[in-house]
Amino acid sequence: MRKKSDKISISTLAKEAGVSVATISRVLNQRTGVSEELRCRISALLRKHQFKANYPAPRSPKIAIVNYSGDMMSVYINKIVNAINNSIPNNDVEISVLMAQDNEGNDIKERLRDQQYSGAIILLAPENKEPYLELSKSGFPVIFIDDSVSFEGVGFVECDSYTGSRDAAKYLIELGHKNIGYLHYHNPKLSHIQRINGYRNALKDAGIEINPDYIVSLESKANGHIPDKRAYDAILKLLKRNPEITAVMTSDDTIAHGAICAIVKSGRRIPDDISIIGFGNNPGVEFYNPPLTTIDHPSDEEGKIAINSIIKYLTSHGETRLPQEIVDTHLVIRSTTAKVRNK
Repeated sequence: MRKKSDKISISTLAKEAGVSVATISRVLNQRTGVSEELRCRISALLRKHQFKANYPAPRSPKIAIVNYSGDMMSVYINKIVNAINNSIPNNDVEISVLMAQDNEGNDIKERLRDQQYSGAIILLAPENKEPYLELSKSGFPVIFIDDSVSFEGVGFVECDSYTGSRDAAKYLIELGHKNIGYLHYHNPKLSHIQRINGYRNALKDAGIEINPDYIVSLESKANGHIPDKRAYDAILKLLKRNPEITAVMTSDDTIAHGAICAIVKSGRRIPDDISIIGFGNNPGVEFYNPPLTTIDHPSDEEGKIAINSIIKYLTSHGETRLPQEIVDTHLVIRSTTAKVRNK
């Protein structure tokens, strides 16, 4: 007859798994030296017996915020990191930011194991997510922000970028705009692809032909510099080529700020000559000159959901499922948009 779960020890677990006591201990303490396949099997055994070590935890859990942006100064990253830090109850969880690169591959998995992290929140994730899928199979909680992942056991929290962008384009169309430009980053992440798709489909639904020349791709992000010089230069070129444009949408507020600065510098008036809509509702955009109409991207809420979900997962020993959740966006109307003027 099997012993009751409260009589299970590390020794009996090791015997049942056919491994050493040291191997069980490594898995319990998130240490290296165990393959992901074996770690997955032992983690399943721990959950089966609802096993809890009868010695105090050596430290508070460590959660990694893995940042693939290459930029710690961006408003987007700061907004999420601050929300996560402010959501930790009683400071009983340790948070660290790990800078990562798209081509890092399995190295990030080894870094998380080597530094004994208990979970990870991924920002601006790379296309290759396999290392995180392998981690999740062994019970290591992983949550992606603004990137949906259709994989059992992996969590994600993203905003409804498509609906937000579509509603913004529909609003411009209702104001009488038909010649609407769009500025976005080159090689956009999934959420930014959804934004441009929302713009495209709103125009199609209104029977407005999409002019490819109205859509401008900026080579790369500008490392948190505001205004974005690339957007500044791009909007001037766009309007010089297409003077009939009466409104411009942008894939984030940084681009919008650069565009506003360039338009004002050129002698055009906002919103009388050109309407502008950003995306993000970043802190301070209400103080732009003029205050920016934008789509509210609740990235701080996404950060809170992510960290609270990982904490619940850890305290329940994996019994609480990680979220796969989409957070609503909404249009915030300020002073950079107006009805189109007859030219």
